[in-house]
Amino acid sequence: MSADAAAAHRHVPSATHFAEFVMLNSTRRPACVRKHHRQVGTPTDQRQFAYFYGRLFAAIRRHVRAGFDSDEVDRAIRAASAQQRPSFSVVAEGLVPALRSLGAVDGRTVRHRSYYDAADGEHLVSVYPQFALTLRDGTDMFVHVHTAKEPLTPVAAAVLLTLLEGAYPGERVAVIDARRGTVVVPQSATVRTTEESITAYLDQYLTLWEATA
Repeated sequence: MSADAAAAHRHVPSATHFAEFVMLNSTRRPACVRKHHRQVGTPTDQRQFAYFYGRLFAAIRRHVRAGFDSDEVDRAIRAASAQQRPSFSVVAEGLVPALRSLGAVDGRTVRHRSYYDAADGEHLVSVYPQFALTLRDGTDMFVHVHTAKEPLTPVAAAVLLTLLEGAYPGERVAVIDARRGTVVVPQSATVRTTEESITAYLDQYLTLWEATA
């Protein structure tokens, strides 16, 4: 979908931001959306911003391709800034075993974002998973990585899985809470979500977004 097509929808520019919003109670959501607005600028902005974990994730992809037998991750942690190093360490500690448990034999960058188009045809979410994996059985999987200090809630995990399944129909998907090493796939999700509930969340988010603009 082009930027022009995306502009025709009420558009949430980041699945990561949307999951953060879902995790919060109603009193904290307005400040959350204002923060997102400052970070992104416009809802159809297609630029790829420098990502805090970009170098670590690149190292982890190389480590996966090496059969989990390399010093790539250790080198990335040692080379990180003083600000990055503690977060790199704890995220890698949970994420690498989680990827191994999925049976990953190759890890790649997702080159282009995809979109979750809500059932009402009016709402859209940009979905940009951090990993495209090839698994031991030869199938592919798209993985969203939750890196925040706050644990991923079951509701947010269910929402992310639905976004991934909508953006990559027919593909295998997973969400990993990296700091806790927890893997959630559709079959293991403890909470189910509906198109109607996601549309309601989207409407709440975008109402706050538009009030900030």
